[in-house]
Amino acid sequence: MKITTRENSISRRLTNFLIILLFLLSLVVFFLEIFLKKGYFWEDFLEQNYPYRLFAACAIKERVFPFWNPYIFGGLPFFADVQTGVLFPGNLLLTLFTVGRWLTSYVVEIFMLLHLLIAGIGMFYFARELKFSDITAFFMGQVYMLNGHFIVQLTHTQQVQTLVFIPWIFLFLQRAFEPTSDLSFWKAILGCGLILGIAGLAGYPQIIVIILLGIFLWVIYYVITTSARRWKIILGLIVILIIFGLIVACQYIPSYFLFKDSIRGLYTYEEIVEGSFHPWRFITFFVPNFFGTTAQGLLFNFWGPGNYYQYWEQMFYLGILPIIFCGLAFSLARTRKNLVLPLILGFIPLLIGLGKYAPVHILFYKYVPFFKDIRTPAKFLNLTLFALVWLSGIGLENFIHLRPRSKYLNIAGGVLIIVLLGLIVFVPKFPGRSIAIKDLVRVVIILILGLIVMNLYLRQTLKVVPFGILIILIAFLDLFTFGYKYNSSPVEPDYYWRDDQLTSFFRREAQREFIRVNIRAPEGMLLPRNIGYVLEFPTVDGYNPLILRRYFEVQKKLATDRFFDLMSVKYITYFDTTIAQLNIKPNENYLPRAQVYYNWEVIPNQDSLLMRLNDPTFPIDKSIILEEPIAGLTQAPNYPATDAKIVSYSLNNVKIQVETPRPGILVLRDNYYRNWQVKVNERRQKVFPVNYCLRGCIVPEGRSTVEFFYEEKYFNALLVVSITTIVLCFVGIILLRSRRKGNEQVSCSIRDSL
Repeated sequence: MKITTRENSISRRLTNFLIILLFLLSLVVFFLEIFLKKGYFWEDFLEQNYPYRLFAACAIKERVFPFWNPYIFGGLPFFADVQTGVLFPGNLLLTLFTVGRWLTSYVVEIFMLLHLLIAGIGMFYFARELKFSDITAFFMGQVYMLNGHFIVQLTHTQQVQTLVFIPWIFLFLQRAFEPTSDLSFWKAILGCGLILGIAGLAGYPQIIVIILLGIFLWVIYYVITTSARRWKIILGLIVILIIFGLIVACQYIPSYFLFKDSIRGLYTYEEIVEGSFHPWRFITFFVPNFFGTTAQGLLFNFWGPGNYYQYWEQMFYLGILPIIFCGLAFSLARTRKNLVLPLILGFIPLLIGLGKYAPVHILFYKYVPFFKDIRTPAKFLNLTLFALVWLSGIGLENFIHLRPRSKYLNIAGGVLIIVLLGLIVFVPKFPGRSIAIKDLVRVVIILILGLIVMNLYLRQTLKVVPFGILIILIAFLDLFTFGYKYNSSPVEPDYYWRDDQLTSFFRREAQREFIRVNIRAPEGMLLPRNIGYVLEFPTVDGYNPLILRRYFEVQKKLATDRFFDLMSVKYITYFDTTIAQLNIKPNENYLPRAQVYYNWEVIPNQDSLLMRLNDPTFPIDKSIILEEPIAGLTQAPNYPATDAKIVSYSLNNVKIQVETPRPGILVLRDNYYRNWQVKVNERRQKVFPVNYCLRGCIVPEGRSTVEFFYEEKYFNALLVVSITTIVLCFVGIILLRSRRKGNEQVSCSIRDSL
C-alpha cells in the first residue's frame, strides 16, 4: 500500500509540473512580442509603475529605505504611497536585478507576466479542490490567467499583483470550511491569512477591501449552512483578519496618514461613483470591443459609455465559451447546492459594482467601513469574474458527464449567433466602427468553432481528452485574438527614459546647486512627467495621484512665476515662438533652497494665508508666513534673509550648516510633512510649516548644524511584527503538515496490520 501511495504521489507531482509548464507555454505564446522584446508595456507602466520599481530597487540596493521621494512635486512620501508596493516580496526580488543605478524595464515586464502564472495555477488548484477534472481545472486556470481585465490592467501592476491571489485565498477558505480535521483546518486558515497579507503588500488596498467582502460572503454562507461548526468558522475568520492586520500594518498605517494629507482625501461621492459599471457594458461580456478599444493608446477608438479609461476599468471579458458553460451550469445542474456560493460571490459584488446605476452601493458607502475611500465601483466585478470562471467550470464538468442533447445546444447557439450579428446595426459611425464589427465577427467564428467541437463530443466522435484539448485551444484562441496586442507598444521604456543632452544638463545643475526645474508648460511637456526621480534631478512636476494637499493648494493658488520663485525653480519650460517648440529659460528670481528669515507674519486661516502669499506686495525674499506664533522669538525687520549651506542631501536626510547673527527661522524649500523631524545641534526641535507648504525650524544665534530626517513612527517595530508573522505562519503550516503526514502514516500502518 505504501508503494502504491508513493507512486501515485510521484505521478501527481509529474502531472502538476507538466500542467504548470503548459500554463507557462500559453503565457509565452500570448505575450510573445513582450518576451522577444518586440513590444512593450505602455500607459501607467511607462509613466508611473516602472519608475516606482526602478526608484525602489535602486534605493534598497544602496541600503537606503525609500521613505521619501525628493524629485517630484517638491518632494512627497514614497513608501507611504501604498501603490509603490515597496515591501511586496515580488517587488523586493527586483533589487537583485539592478545594475549600477538602473533596472531594465524588460525584467519588470517579465516579473509582471509571471504574476499571471500565479493566478492561473491558483485557479487550477482551486478547481482541483472542488474535485473537478484536470481538463476543467486547466480550462478554468487558463481563462482566469488571461481574462480581459488582467490583460487591459496589466500596466497597472499593483492592481494585478493583488488580484492574482484571489483563487489562492478562496482555495484555502474552501479547504478550511469543508468538513476536515483540525490540523487541516488550521493549516488552511494560516495559509489564507498569509496569502491575504502578502496580497495586501502589493499596493492596492481597494482590491483588498473587495477580497474581504468575498471572504465575509463566504463565511456567512458557511455559517448559515453548517451550524454545527459555526463558532469554529468564525474563529477561523478572526485569525485570518489578525494575521492579515499584523502583516500589513507597517504599510497601511503610513498610507492612511498620507491619504488624509493628500488630494485623494478630497473626493466627493459623485467622483467616487464615476467608475460605476454601466449596464450597457454587459454587452462586452460577449463582445469585448463592441464599444471600441484603447489598445496602444488609440483612445479615439472608444465610443463609450463613460470616458476612455472606463474601457480598462470595466473590461471583464472571459471569452464566449466560458459564458456558454456558465449557462450549462444551470441547465445541466446535477445539484443546485453547488451553484449557491458562486452565485452569491458573483451577484452581490455585481450589484455594488453597478454603483450609481443601482441602490446597493450607496448603502455600503454609508454604513460599511472603508467604502468611503474606494473609487470606481466597477472593480467589485473582479469577484463576479472569479465566480463566472467557477460557474464555467461547473458547466464544463456537467457537459462532459451529462452530455445534453445537441438539438437544444444548437438552438441556443444559433439564437446567440443571430443576436450577436444583429448587434452590428447598433454600432454607430465612429473612428473605431470597424473594430467593433470585426470583433463581432471574431466572436461569432469562435462560437461556431466551439459549437462544432461540442457537437462532435456529444456524437461521441471525440473522446473526453481530445474534446478537452480542443475546447482549451479555442478558449485560448478567443482570448489571444482579443488581447495579444493590447500591451505591445512600440515605445521601449528604457529608451523613453534615456539620459539625453537636456537631462544631463539638469543633472549637472542639480549636483552643482540645490535647485529645481520645471518641465511642463501650458503647451505641453518638455520631458516625461516623472523624469525627475528616474534620472535623479528635482522638479516641481510629476505624475502621482497622492500629491500632498498643502503643495497642491500653493501651486493652484499662487501665480506661476511666484510659485517657481518660492520653490527654487532655476529653469522654466516655455513655448518658444521663434522656433515653434518648447524650450527652457533661466529664472533670475529663484530663491535659495535653504535660508534663515527674521521677519514673518502669522496668518492661521488657510485661504487668507494663500491670498497674502500671492500678494505681489508681500516680499517672499525677505519675509515668511507662519500659521501660529512662536513664543520667545522676536522679529528683526532690518535683517535680510541669509543663505544657509546644504552640506549633504539624501532621500531621508538633509544636513545644513547655518551661521546667523541672531535667532531666526530656517526654511528648507522642501515640502512640509508630518514625519519630517529635525535636530539642531543634536537637539530635537519642532518642524513647522512655513509659507503653508515648506519646512521650517528655529535656529539659535551663531553657527549651527541642522539635520532634517524622515522618521516613520513605529515602522521598525511594525516591520518586525510583519516579518515575524510571515515566518510564524510558514513554520506553523510546515509543522501542521508534518504532523498530519505523521498521523496518516500511523493510520496506514494500523490498516496494514489489520
